[in-house]
Amino acid sequence: MNETLNDADNSLQSHGNWASTFPECMDSVPDSLTFLNRCICIGVSTILYKRGVIPQQCFKGRLIEKYRVYTMNTSNAIGNRLHQKIKGVCDAIRQGYLDEIAVVFFPKLNVEEVFEVYSFKINYDDDNNPNIDFSRGLNATDKQKLMSFKYNGPEQAKGEFFRLVRVIHDLTRKFMRPLPPNCDAGFRSAYRTHTPADYQAPGFVPSDIFYELVPEAQRVEFGHIRGGHHESLVVCYSTLLEEAGKVRGAVENCNKSRMNQFINESFAEISNVSNKSPKNTSKDGYSENSKGRIYPLYARTKNVKAVV
Repeated sequence: MNETLNDADNSLQSHGNWASTFPECMDSVPDSLTFLNRCICIGVSTILYKRGVIPQQCFKGRLIEKYRVYTMNTSNAIGNRLHQKIKGVCDAIRQGYLDEIAVVFFPKLNVEEVFEVYSFKINYDDDNNPNIDFSRGLNATDKQKLMSFKYNGPEQAKGEFFRLVRVIHDLTRKFMRPLPPNCDAGFRSAYRTHTPADYQAPGFVPSDIFYELVPEAQRVEFGHIRGGHHESLVVCYSTLLEEAGKVRGAVENCNKSRMNQFINESFAEISNVSNKSPKNTSKDGYSENSKGRIYPLYARTKNVKAVV
């Protein structure tokens, strides 16, 4: 299944089964790429929706086999702008350049004082032999676990995606305090060492700023997704988490026994989103009533390392 941006747009805007959004098999490089790109698109959209930093009408709720997810609403000015940024991220992954894409939250007046991060660390593998370089914030046990992980077929990949969605849903809803007033959100990207010096993901601008977390930020692994040739570790760092041990326990409990409750909540939230009328927006598309705004998106220069 070859990835095209138009195909991605169409499949992500309607309700349907797994095959209407994702490849049925992720063994080939193109299908593995499509799977990862769409996981990131849905993951980022769902995080931004759940954290409430931009208006709800910027998103579209949809169901994939009874699981509720969110994507950008391309008919909305802000939603379309964000969608274009995600397309830029997908371009960087397609070329094998992207090392990490992060959604960051910070005070409006200080882009460097990051208090919450959702990091998607990317790994590329042409032989299904993990060559993990998830060095940032991982201990020896985590590294050993990731090194032993392999792609074992579409059912495993499917389960990992749905588990990631459940974890985002549960943690942002039950274990994270609301974002403070007057905060902003943005994307930060990092590139691999072989990336051409003049390359920037489409829609991004060069910057020396990546992210530096405050010491009290806690780390929780949200999930790990893998196709046949690409994978991503999704990690949250936040000062707004409940006690980390309790949160990790909740992550482990995101299992099938809770699925009925999750599905019921999913239907209720989609109904609420579809019934809301758009708020007044300013001329650039931002809601006048939203908690914050999306800060101009930064891409760091390659090889600048984050401090965590």
